[in-house]
Amino acid sequence: MPAKLAFLIFLMSIIFCMGVKAESMTREKTDILKDYNEYVEKVLQDWHIPGAAIAIVKEDKVIYAKGFGLRNVNESLPVNKETLFPIASLTKAFTATAAGALVEEGHLQWDDPVIKHLPGFRLADNYATTHVTVKDLLIHSSGLPGHDAVWFKSGLSKDEIINRIPYLKLNHAPGRCWQYNNMLYIIAGKVIEELSGIKWDDCIREKILNPLNMQNTGFLLDELQQQKDFSLPYEYKNNKIKQIPFNDLENIGPAGCMYSNVLDMSDWLIFNINKGEFQGKQVLSPVTLYQIHFPAIVRPDPVVYKEFFYTFYAPGWGITSYRGYNIIVHEGEIDGFRTHASFMPDEKTGIVILTNRASEAAGPLAYNAYDRLLGLDPIDWSNRFLEDIKKAEDYYIKQKELSKEKRVPKTRPSHTLIEYTGKYTDPGYGILEVTLDGNILKGKYNKDTFAFRHYHYDVFEAYNPEDTEEPAMKTVFNMNKDGEIYSLSMPLVPQFGDDYIEFTKLPEESD
Repeated sequence: MPAKLAFLIFLMSIIFCMGVKAESMTREKTDILKDYNEYVEKVLQDWHIPGAAIAIVKEDKVIYAKGFGLRNVNESLPVNKETLFPIASLTKAFTATAAGALVEEGHLQWDDPVIKHLPGFRLADNYATTHVTVKDLLIHSSGLPGHDAVWFKSGLSKDEIINRIPYLKLNHAPGRCWQYNNMLYIIAGKVIEELSGIKWDDCIREKILNPLNMQNTGFLLDELQQQKDFSLPYEYKNNKIKQIPFNDLENIGPAGCMYSNVLDMSDWLIFNINKGEFQGKQVLSPVTLYQIHFPAIVRPDPVVYKEFFYTFYAPGWGITSYRGYNIIVHEGEIDGFRTHASFMPDEKTGIVILTNRASEAAGPLAYNAYDRLLGLDPIDWSNRFLEDIKKAEDYYIKQKELSKEKRVPKTRPSHTLIEYTGKYTDPGYGILEVTLDGNILKGKYNKDTFAFRHYHYDVFEAYNPEDTEEPAMKTVFNMNKDGEIYSLSMPLVPQFGDDYIEFTKLPEESD
């Protein structure tokens, strides 16, 4: 075969394959998403999720938007495409994009040390304080692990949380390791406020929400609950769907306090897919969006499924591949809600999913939709995830049995129970109070309450007496040389392993 003819055949085959791929991505949505509605309804049923809203965008258009189930179970109010949900950590990409706008305007460089803009910023280590950059805040590479117990249900203000940060132990130098940290997004928000001259949420509105016509997106929980169409939060326990209280994330606002609906979030995806262009206007330059979407650090996550690749993190976004296609993705979770936003930049396709129960189902719903949009044989990700969750539950049961085996029998606490009571403190974590109710030790930290049961010697297990399925946390009460209980230690930071946070007992208050 002549070389020229062979080349032409090869070229035509490429063009044909590209045409098939393009055709598969532009078929009528009723064909592409055939049976998808039924799949969604089955997933919601299998995962015990009261309601969800889903939207899919292609290039600059919404090709699918639909609500499923209920946003208010007691009143039988349906979810629709206008229903508002807290979006939790999807907020992070908005914060990173506002920072990108300030970079574009010349006020900021990604690698600026934080102390250049916030001279009062402090971490527990002097080297980290002077070397951690704004980008480190946004890609979770500061060297400070999550320490989420500090802020979660704490009632602390942003400034009160910031004042705790210098007392929190680091376990890596800046830039060395990815460790998810919500609190340092508060610092990123402070940098934005310092350089823009306005509040963080006003900056988000000015730089992003207004240009994208995201008029139904907001920041305050009180504001959300004043709207006509919003979802309540739910959990599934003891074979029942139960409404639970909202968790107000205003104190870590730049990390997770925003709310929105799938129509507004569709515009957000269109903006990202089209490299900063929206409705004919260049809101942010392609160069800046490229910097925000570029992998900056590797997440230390194993590749569990062959359809995915290793995961990287960019400012406010995760980067990986799905079945050979590049995908930019982030999920969010808070009490009663799980959210998902993702897009494939090369295919110019994106998906947003908002659900009103904190479960793993949002991901399966998204990836099953991508299978259909890409013309691939759909994978039943829901059943895959459910099977893996069952394996994790079985593993947890085995660990509980192993813990029972390690317990030393016939031991007793070294002190009377009343001697363990009191207020214990840590400069980063604040006050943990232990009281005695009858013959049961009880604890209170932030807004959480729990009980202690004796394990062995001076080791107790902190547990939720209203939900015995929740994991118990071993707590060690420590004695000083005089035989007095002077501290307690709890494993509040998973990255620390057996290195517990120690709370020192305060002297008893005199009457």
